[in-house]
Amino acid sequence: MALKVIAHWLLMRGNKPCILPALGLISANTAKWGNPLGLRKSDCAAWADGLDLPNRGETILYTGCEYQIDLTP
Repeated sequence: MALKVIAHWLLMRGNKPCILPALGLISANTAKWGNPLGLRKSDCAAWADGLDLPNRGETILYTGCEYQIDLTP
């Protein structure tokens, strides 16, 4: 729902067509992979390896996998 609202706002801003290409990519990645970055669930969950956490639970804060990944070389 939020993506549709944002898309509508971007399209109607100033009565001129304005399409943000990244919005389509974010939407497609979320639909296919479950996160806006298009990462595998195993990559998003790798930070918890060895912590003996349950596999399922309530979602308290959804970060879209952006804070779980380590991009340092």
